[in-house]
Amino acid sequence: MVRECVNRNLVLELDNLDIHENILSDITGSSLGTLLAICPKLKTLNMYRCDLSGVVIDAMVRECVNRNLVLELDELVISDNTLSDITGSSFGTLLAISPKLKTLNMNDCRLSGVIINAMVRECVNRNLVLELDKLVISGNTLSDITGSVLGTLLAISPKLKTLNMNKCSLSGVIIDAMVRECVNRNLVLELENLDIHWNTLSDITGSSFTTLLAISPKLKQLHMQWCELPNDIVQNIVQDMWQHFQRINGEFSC
Repeated sequence: MVRECVNRNLVLELDNLDIHENILSDITGSSLGTLLAICPKLKTLNMYRCDLSGVVIDAMVRECVNRNLVLELDELVISDNTLSDITGSSFGTLLAISPKLKTLNMNDCRLSGVIINAMVRECVNRNLVLELDKLVISGNTLSDITGSVLGTLLAISPKLKTLNMNKCSLSGVIIDAMVRECVNRNLVLELENLDIHWNTLSDITGSSFTTLLAISPKLKQLHMQWCELPNDIVQNIVQDMWQHFQRINGEFSC
């Protein structure tokens, strides 16, 4: 299809392309990059559950870079693909060439903390300030991510309103470090929805949650059920959280 378009010198007017739940395991990344090149007005691309690999996404990004593309994408869905072999720098480069991207959904992609660490590092090296307002990375095994990287991700995403990290094998130590990094950077977050449920946060300090509320004055929804929180921490934080969410008519689940 892409080859025929190229042979006809077509430039497409597509602004929304949904190809989710197809078997694209044998597609070439350069074809996807070329598809983006001939769809210069594309704003939404949904490739959910397409049997894509990290190698394919790497090649797609490389093709875009070779063509000096600056994408108009504001929503990209690549969730439920097996991207464990992707290079984190590819994600960072993808963000660099998609300066208008507001929604990035990559849940259940078998990503590791090492990959997200590399993604953030690439963004920092490029001095990027992202337009993201929604980031979904749930269902990935991020036990080896550093909390300071998560804090840095929040720093370079100053408009982020929704962050979903449920079922990511996060520890309390990681969340503690994330909050500490935010404090060290004097951040005031725009977060309205934070989902960290189904992580093992038994070793978190209760002051981290209170501090998180202090630096997230617009937070309306906080989900942290099934996090193995000990009673003493819950007792210490529930009153602060209850008062916060009553004040802004928000939702708190623990």
